Parts: sequence; structure tokens; C-alpha cells
Amino acid sequence: MDYVNSLFDSLTKGGISVAIKLLGLLFFLGGIAIATGPVVGDERMGGHGRKILGGVAIGGIVMLGAVGLATALSSLVAH
Repeated sequence: MDYVNSLFDSLTKGGISVAIKLLGLLFFLGGIAIATGPVVGDERMGGHGRKILGGVAIGGIVMLGAVGLATALSSLVAH
């Protein structure tokens, strides 16, 4: 059972790392879209940037909720 527990822990930590990097990249791209929209003359680009930042916020909340749920379920199961 220790093997399954260590596999679960490594997958959770690795998945969190990848998800945080993806959210950081999207946050960066959304900020660029908001900042360069008025400069380029396309106001819709700023709107797209705000939508990206909203998606990043929702994705982060969902990710943290999933990690919390996985941790809670893992603590309920006997190892």
C-alpha cells in the first residue's frame, strides 16, 4: 500500500506544479493582452485579456478545491 500512497503523492505534487505553471503563463498572457489592447487600437483585446484573467482565477479555485478534496479522501482511506 505504501507504493500506491507514494504514487498518489507524486502524481498530485507533479500535477499541481504543472497546473501552477500553466496558470502563471495564462496570467502573463492575459496581462499582456490587457496592456497592449489600447496601444494596438483594438479594445476587444483588453476584453479578451480580462476573460483570460477570469479563467485563471476560476481555474485556480477549481485546482485548489480538487487538491483539498483529494487530500481529504486520501486521509479517509486506510493506508
